[in-house]
This record gives sequence, structure tokens and C-alpha cells, in this order.
Amino acid sequence: MMTPVEVTIEDRKYQVGPIPAMVQFHITRRLAPAFTSALPAVFELLREGDELQPAERKLRIETVIKSLPGVAETFASMPDADAEYVVNRCLDACSVQQEAGNWARIRKDGVLMFADLSMPVMLRLAWEALSANMGGFFPTELPKGYSAAAPASPSPISATTPTR
Repeated sequence: MMTPVEVTIEDRKYQVGPIPAMVQFHITRRLAPAFTSALPAVFELLREGDELQPAERKLRIETVIKSLPGVAETFASMPDADAEYVVNRCLDACSVQQEAGNWARIRKDGVLMFADLSMPVMLRLAWEALSANMGGFFPTELPKGYSAAAPASPSPISATTPTR
């Protein structure tokens, strides 16, 4: 069983807990089509990345990055029910720290408990839940030695660094 991970998003502390294995399986079934265009390049990079010369490594990373529009396209065409399933099951694993220091679940019995939860925070929590629970299955970090360029304008998602 995984140990809960704490992240700070927009000055609030959140905790990401485990997602049951069968739910992870169903999430994976829904997300797999989005990654089919990128996975071959990602797996090859991960398999050979440390052994590659810098120029070849850079070329492989660029190949992965070029496949990302296909990933975004697949997400955009995903049925609402599938997208909501993935996000909701990820939020089921998340809690927020209250002013008194106790933790309150983000979703309970299928109901979102915080009406003020913004979309950027919701998506960031979903990403954190996927990373914490399924990072070994779906690559969730850039390969060692590579850092992405900073975005032109900071967004609430990219401007917040998780504390782990």
C-alpha cells in the first residue's frame, strides 16, 4: 500500500492516497488510447536513455515531444463519461487539509465536497493521484537530465511546485 503524498497547490495542502488496483486498471483502460502515439518513443527513451550520447538523447526526447499533440487530441476526443471517470476516481484518493489541521476528502460517496475547487486545481490533483499511484506504469516525469522550458506565461498549475 502506498504512503500518502502531500502536495501544496495554491497555498493549500492536499494529500494524495492510494487508488485501488481495480480502479487503476479501469483508469488505464480509459487513458491507454491517449498514450499510444507517445508510448513507443517514451519506452525506447526510458530503456536506452542513460546509455545514449547527448545528441541522440536530445533527438529521442524531441520525438517524444512531437508525439504530444496526438496525446492532446485523444484526450480532447475522449467521451465525457470516460474523462469524468478518470478525474473523479483520482479525486476520490485526495484530501485537503482544513484550518484545524484535519484532512477532509475532496469527494465522498460520489459527491464533490468542495464547490470552490477550481478546474486547474482539480486537474493538478488528478495528475498527482495518477503520478503517485501509477507512475510506474505511465511515465509521469521527464527523463533524467532533461528539464522542460518554462512556459511563456505562468499558469496556476505550472506556477505551483509540489512538496513531496
